[in-house]
Amino acid sequence: MMYAAMFDELTKFAEGEVSTSEAVTALKRLRELEARKPTAGQVARGAVAGSVGGMAASLARGAVSGKLREGVGEALQAPTVGGKLKALGKGALKGAGEAAAGSAAFGATVPFVRQYLDTGAEKAKLKEYLGTSKRGRVRGQVAKTLGVG
Repeated sequence: MMYAAMFDELTKFAEGEVSTSEAVTALKRLRELEARKPTAGQVARGAVAGSVGGMAASLARGAVSGKLREGVGEALQAPTVGGKLKALGKGALKGAGEAAAGSAAFGATVPFVRQYLDTGAEKAKLKEYLGTSKRGRVRGQVAKTLGVG
């Protein structure tokens, strides 16, 4: 979905001029983006999604590399059943915790990065419109919003 939108934007730049209706749409979207910053809920959902994805990726990486099997093998060498369970739990918690922490931090930044990229795309479209349009009401609004003359 995101790739289709990016492709659409890139083809518009390749075509050249931005129409007045595209500039109006971009101006509205830019104002909406600037009014709505990422919420705490969006950041939290990004962190949770990142941590779950990171743990799954870590588990898959361990399974493919053989480190998961090695860790289980080492844990099973403990002399008692309690020692075996403790070693298995400790290894699992350490690996999951490391993966979850790093991936949660990444996931929490996603809403801010998306906001930044979307805002930049709309500003670029409006700047292109300023460079190709004649004087008019929409051009004046765009220039005012972007802070250019």
